[in-house]
Amino acid sequence: MLRLMARGVCAALPRACTLSAAVQPICRHRFVQTGAPAASTKPRALAWLKEVSETIPLRMDRKEELAKYRSEAGMGRAEFIGALRRLGIADPVFHERCFAVADESGDGAVDFQEFFDTIFAILHGTAAQLADFEFTMWAGRGATHMSPKQFEDLYAAGCRMDANRSAADAVVRAEAQSAFRRADAESNCLLDRAEFARAHPTIPTPLAALAQSRHHNHN
Repeated sequence: MLRLMARGVCAALPRACTLSAAVQPICRHRFVQTGAPAASTKPRALAWLKEVSETIPLRMDRKEELAKYRSEAGMGRAEFIGALRRLGIADPVFHERCFAVADESGDGAVDFQEFFDTIFAILHGTAAQLADFEFTMWAGRGATHMSPKQFEDLYAAGCRMDANRSAADAVVRAEAQSAFRRADAESNCLLDRAEFARAHPTIPTPLAALAQSRHHNHN
């Protein structure tokens, strides 16, 4: 992935690093399904998901087993979102950001290799891989720093997707501000990937909520 420095972010922020107050409602909806996900009408999405979900990390270097899918045309946005819904993810913001990360080639479609790498990271990623994946989702492909607003968006999405969490929007914003300040070790109103990775286990994130939901459904 490319690495691009976030430009001009800190200059546009007040010195106290106050996060934007003009945000969408944060905890009004719950976007991780707590029951069985609805059946997908896309057989290919089911087939691709089955391959990824049944692939354990030890098989990551044996992708030739999955070569039968590489000749297929890539998934469009709607089909990819259908696959995410099959995993129990119903958050529309997550859908759009995840598609943007998965579509590495930028051709508007997700081929099998892109699909495999994205869903595998979600289902089987290590703590470090998940932190890096979520940083990329919310800061942008190739970004080296995350702004306060991007951090707030991630934090809010994590709250929305946590079925056990409920808080007023103002409370969530205050929590996000406090979490950002704690993570910002350099006090420069930006988080680099290392700062974000250190904070990642302590904050509500979409993938943490998804892991919790999947654990609940499997028990």
